[in-house]
Amino acid sequence: MLQNLHVIQKKIGDIGLGLLRYRENKSPVTVQIRVTCDHDNLLYCHAPESKELLQLKNKRVSVLQKSKDDFLYITGRAETSTKIGSVLQVRIVKACWFIRKRKGSVTWFQEKHIYDRIPQ
Repeated sequence: MLQNLHVIQKKIGDIGLGLLRYRENKSPVTVQIRVTCDHDNLLYCHAPESKELLQLKNKRVSVLQKSKDDFLYITGRAETSTKIGSVLQVRIVKACWFIRKRKGSVTWFQEKHIYDRIPQ
């Protein structure tokens, strides 16, 4: 399980850019971010033009990333960042890595790695 997380975190770091999504007053908000990881289950979301990210403490957020045929979907809980600047720290609850497959005109997503902190 943790090995899946480390593989997914490496891919997150390789892609670097992504979208942070959350809800504000029942409306979806999307912000472009740069994402880095550590060896724990934390993501660091950098958005220099968006200072309001630091006000997302304890909110549920998701991060989306895409690279060629790789798609990452990460959900987590925003926490107070110990780093300086406009960095949002997100504790990973669930992370999924999917690959787009094709055969002729048919396209589908195939699961490559899944990390779920709360096992089913």
